[in-house]
Amino acid sequence: MTLLSASRLACGYDGRPVVTEATLAVAPGELVGIVGPNGAGKSTLLKTLAGLLPTLGGQIAVQGKPLAAYRAAELAKLRAYMPQSLPADEGWTVREVVRMGRFPHQRGWGLVEAGADRAAIADALAATGLTTIQDQRVDRLSGGQRQRAYLARALAQDAPLLMLDEPTAHLDLGHQLEFFKLVRAATQERGVAAVAVLHDLNLAAQFCHRLWVVEAGDDAAPGGILADGRPEAVLVPELIQRAFGLAVQVRHHPDTGLPYLLPVDGIERQIAGRWAAVHVIAGGGSGVRLIPTLHRLGFAVSVGVVNLLDSDHTLAARLGLPCVVEAPFSPVGPPARQQLAARLAAAAHVIVGDVAWGSGNLANLEALADLPPDKLWLVEPSDGAGRDFTDGTATRLRAHLLAHGAHALELDALLDHFRGIIGSP
Repeated sequence: MTLLSASRLACGYDGRPVVTEATLAVAPGELVGIVGPNGAGKSTLLKTLAGLLPTLGGQIAVQGKPLAAYRAAELAKLRAYMPQSLPADEGWTVREVVRMGRFPHQRGWGLVEAGADRAAIADALAATGLTTIQDQRVDRLSGGQRQRAYLARALAQDAPLLMLDEPTAHLDLGHQLEFFKLVRAATQERGVAAVAVLHDLNLAAQFCHRLWVVEAGDDAAPGGILADGRPEAVLVPELIQRAFGLAVQVRHHPDTGLPYLLPVDGIERQIAGRWAAVHVIAGGGSGVRLIPTLHRLGFAVSVGVVNLLDSDHTLAARLGLPCVVEAPFSPVGPPARQQLAARLAAAAHVIVGDVAWGSGNLANLEALADLPPDKLWLVEPSDGAGRDFTDGTATRLRAHLLAHGAHALELDALLDHFRGIIGSP
């Protein structure tokens, strides 16, 4: 049975196609990932399939009926959509947000809750582990809890089709895994068909039954679907090179047997004429400004330990910087610890980004205990509190480092300091 299908679909904005000739299908119980380079049209494709953008050609059908034949109220009972940027929803409680998912099933502006509504809300809260905090305000939750609240709203909508646009883009690794475990459970236990846009290929390989690889195009030749298949069939070096312009090796995780990708980037190349060596401990996007800025200033930058194809690893690889890496979704193991120790010993400066700390990356912080404090720099957390998912262990380690003389600056001030080292404006 096919729940969602598209035939020779063209989609884009203002009459300009971005993706063309897309022929696709999704069945109940499937989690399908849409992957591809930035600007290829992944979100545009998802929004068009969801009925949020008009088609520029071709056909879309939901449960065998043309998408255009559905009234908005009918479609809302069949398709739940979770956008990239979530609304602020200041003042709403978790339960109130989840209850919004029941609006398509209610009359009278949702002022009356029927028994079916209460049951669906309770079920969605339980499925996402939010029952005990259902009376808390959403704007006071952590990022991971907030994403789960909106997933619960989508589940309460009781639609057979769930569409997610980069739902974990701003979450640390632990919360990314937690979120997609919930989505995968919804496909297995509820028979939901889910389609999600993802940037992390290793995350996609871990959780998706199938992947649609979108190839970027241009005005002369719009992009399209380069491949549609299981992760092990799609994540092959030739295809990744064509879609992303990135040379990779394909490995298989020792515990799951699933594929993961290792860029072949010549990361140990010699950099002539560089200033002092700087090692950056980052991950989850915390190095997005640190790494390229220090590299442009002329420092010999190294990065790690980071998981393979973490966003900071991908960034460093594109810059040709040496990285200490660990397998996807794996804690820092002994070989990576030894490599990290060597990098720390060789570095003139060590910078710790505004990292979300968990059991998997805590070894990065532990390795700093014996460093000379004058070469250690900690970026002050952007929220003033930091993201500690280690029951306080990371916070205590950080406090110990500061008490023994490590420097702590906000990111802008830290970058200004390093500009001053080389006399750059």
